[in-house]
Amino acid sequence: MVGPEVKKTSVVIVISIGAVGMGWWLDEPDPTLLSLRIGQHYDEVVKGSTYPVVNGYGNPHDDESGAGWTFIDKPAVVIEFNDPRHGFLLPPTKFASVAYEREKVSSLTTSPMLEALPFEETVDMVERLQAQFRHRGWTPWQEDGSDWFDTSPAGRRRLSEQLAADYSVINTLQIPSRYWMSVTIKCALHCGETQEAARFLIDIGVISDPGISNSRLGNRGRDILAESTILASCDVGVDGAREVKLISQSEADGQYSFYLQEGSKNKRPLFDMDDAIGDAVHSNCVGNTVRVLNVFLPGKMKRGVLVYDDPVLKKLTKLEWTNETAPRYIYVAKDTVIMAFSGAAMPTPHTLRYFFYRINAGNDTTFQYWESDELFPGTGFQVFKPSGNPDGP
Repeated sequence: MVGPEVKKTSVVIVISIGAVGMGWWLDEPDPTLLSLRIGQHYDEVVKGSTYPVVNGYGNPHDDESGAGWTFIDKPAVVIEFNDPRHGFLLPPTKFASVAYEREKVSSLTTSPMLEALPFEETVDMVERLQAQFRHRGWTPWQEDGSDWFDTSPAGRRRLSEQLAADYSVINTLQIPSRYWMSVTIKCALHCGETQEAARFLIDIGVISDPGISNSRLGNRGRDILAESTILASCDVGVDGAREVKLISQSEADGQYSFYLQEGSKNKRPLFDMDDAIGDAVHSNCVGNTVRVLNVFLPGKMKRGVLVYDDPVLKKLTKLEWTNETAPRYIYVAKDTVIMAFSGAAMPTPHTLRYFFYRINAGNDTTFQYWESDELFPGTGFQVFKPSGNPDGP
């Protein structure tokens, strides 16, 4: 895979999120269990899971801010979202990412499928998933036009046409004031060929309900993002000493401008988007980080902005990316940024290509760049060899 095109400036944000899938697993060998919910303490996740959560890296106890992660990239793991009222059980997966902030679960991203499937089988899985979510009290988030996927014969025809044109379709579910979930159906293999040849994945991402954090642009954009709208507000820096707001503002020329504002002044431009594009912006706060998720551009290229509070530089730092697929996750901790991509360009749908950006202390423009097909080959970062331009792909 060709590395994502990356543009570096001084300012920052992180993204991430998105994934789900389902199928029945009668013939699968004894999967392990990862049991969690948003807001649950890391130690409780370890205690309630048979999956080896403590596996040598990502332990939030090792980070002074309590940030950490759990990555799954091998089969087979069953994920249980263990909320007593709104929980659900997913089938075995070989991909999942769990992030921790202040030693508590802040997000879950997973594709609980062991392989990409034909269209009809994929929609059958969506149907079973939706039945489970409905039963547990999840409802579509109507503010962005989301609804349940229509799995009737007519609905399947419309969905097939939409996937042929756009390659992915996303809906948002919620438990008001508790949880927010993105459910995505996307083409993973043989996209652009016949429906019989194409293979699909279902992605699910779960975070705490961020309130007004997802705004679909296009025809409804002027109503949702009229004038100036705060999309996210986070306390960053040492002990939350600074307030940072992500703001969208509609412009006279039909574009939307996005700004990062510290306090009441110092408004920094992030990017512009023409509302004729008609896709989506997702943003929310996780810990000391503002996240902007999956900004879609024409030509089926994906664009995002990663902004985080640099503990070395004591300032906000921005990393922009464009790629043919959106990242499965982006993780920021201390001086390291990890971006993982998968999709049609990968050898298999679940193959992840990792890009590591290590920020040099005292330098606000240079990122050391590594590329790897494994998250932690060998014993750690030191075994990576720079690939291409050491300042970025």
